[in-house]
Formats: sequence, C-alpha cells, structure tokens
Amino acid sequence: MIHQTTPQLNNTLAVRNDGHSAFGEQFSYRISSAYNFNKNANLKGSYGTGFRSPSLYELYDSTNGNADLKPEKSSNFDLEYSNNLNDNLKFTVAFFSNETEDVIDWVANPPGGFVGKYEQTSAKKKREGIEITNVYSMNDSTTIDFSYSYTADDKGEKVIRVPRNQLGLNLGNQYNDKLYFNGSIKYNTDIIDSGNVKLDDYSLVNLLAKYELYENTNLKLRIENIFNNSYQVIDKFGTSPRAFYLSIDNAF
Repeated sequence: MIHQTTPQLNNTLAVRNDGHSAFGEQFSYRISSAYNFNKNANLKGSYGTGFRSPSLYELYDSTNGNADLKPEKSSNFDLEYSNNLNDNLKFTVAFFSNETEDVIDWVANPPGGFVGKYEQTSAKKKREGIEITNVYSMNDSTTIDFSYSYTADDKGEKVIRVPRNQLGLNLGNQYNDKLYFNGSIKYNTDIIDSGNVKLDDYSLVNLLAKYELYENTNLKLRIENIFNNSYQVIDKFGTSPRAFYLSIDNAF
C-alpha cells in the first residue's frame, strides 16, 4: 500500500503472511517513508520484521542437524540521507540497525573442536552501524564510487565474522555501446570469530567484463581475488583463491 501524504512525503506499508508445514504461519511487515527536501536531496527510512526457517541441512543432516530448531526472527531499521551535490557528485549516508533472536548457529562440542551441530542460541544478536558512499561521474561513461562502512553490536563491540571497518573503491566504465568494465577493491579490518579469535585484515580486488552479444543477452567474465590473496572469514577455514567465472545471461 502506497500513500502520498504530501507532495514531498510518500509512505508505504507491506504485509506478508507465510504458511510453513512444520512451523505454522509467520507474519511479517515493512513500513517505509521518503521525504524529498528538493529535487536533489531526500531522506528515506524503513522498519520491518522477518523470519528465517531452518534449512533442511540444519534440521536433518546426519552429523550436524538438529530437528528441534525453530525459525529465527529479525527486525530491521534504516535511515538514509542522499544529496546530489552537483551534476557529477552524489553523497549518501545511512544508519542501520538489525536485531535477530533465536539465532541458529553451529556449535562445536567440545568448544574449539571440529565436531558439533546446529543449536538455537538464547542470546539476541544485534548489529548497527553507518555507511557512507560518494559516487562521482568522471564523464558520461565512467563513474568512481568510494564507500566506507562501520559495524558494531549494540555495546560497540565487534560483530563475529563481520568487519568493523570496510573501505571500498569501485570503478565502472562503459567502453562502448556493447562493452562494460567494472573493477572493485574492498579492504576489511578488525574482524573476529567465535571465542574472540582475531582474524587478519585482508583486501580483495575483483574485475568484471560484460559484452552485449544481442539485445538482452550478455557474455560475462568475472575474476575474483585477482591477486590470489590468502584470507579467512571463519577461523581455520580457507577461502577461495583466484577464481574465474564465465557466463551468459538473458533477460526475457
């Protein structure tokens, strides 16, 4: 449902009810508002609820599964201000806050071991932070984006497996009518895993090339972790080395 309260203010309401054979009916909703100060600046905010049912693997895997799991429940709030400072530069700053309860997590038994199963944790998990983005149009075909995000829990502590600080740089270029390039760099710092284990900072450089073969049909080449950096997002578990992906997509 959409309601234009004033020429500058728009409000929306979305309601959803899901029926699950094992977990019954789950009700969720989302409320959002947007206010235009002028043609260049606006303020947007939203609040919503949601849920996630346990996966079949989490429930019934012979080694890790737990049939007693119930759905996770979550609530999300965000507030964003954006301003087109001039014809070439757009500035955006956003605050976000997410809370999840009945969190499903894999728990080692004994602690620190490699044997365990999925459990329902009693504690709520909350994360909040800010995101700042600057998008600069160098010319009609090239844009450069700089972004920064800060994430912490409601006590200002680090969130497990989520970088406290992330810096990003993204460069996009429409080389001609058919060929598009995109390169990105992300630098992640201040990361911990369960048990307050500190993980190393790391950076990733990725590249995408997209070529339009026909109308609505594109050939894509994606290279991730170009410099083959070794890093961890989970303690003692390695991540993908340099990887190449070639695909064709079509929009009907």
